[in-house]
Amino acid sequence: MLRELKLRIKNHKEVEEKLKSLDIVFFDEEQYFIDTYFNQPKGIVLKISENNKGHFLVNLFDKNGGFEIVKNESIDNPERLKQELSAKHGIKKMLKGKRRFYTWGDFKITINLIDDVGEF
Repeated sequence: MLRELKLRIKNHKEVEEKLKSLDIVFFDEEQYFIDTYFNQPKGIVLKISENNKGHFLVNLFDKNGGFEIVKNESIDNPERLKQELSAKHGIKKMLKGKRRFYTWGDFKITINLIDDVGEF
């Protein structure tokens, strides 16, 4: 089972310098993203995620204190789908920013720099 630990960080540059000093490898270009979340009942996440690699419809369900990915599929017409989901559910929030990816053995480390929210 995939597990995730999220932490707020104060200075991503210091964290990245520490990762490099430990020979943890940066493995991807910086990825820009816009995540649009739609209103859903508690325990359900529905979002359209847009990034350098495309547009994706993502659906998550609460499971044992974490979230299970139920759907993560590429979409061809994100604006049309965003309008449909907005009309049906309403937009809860939009997050914009960039992600940087590192790898350490079997672990994937992602640094999220979210505009007007913070660093994680």
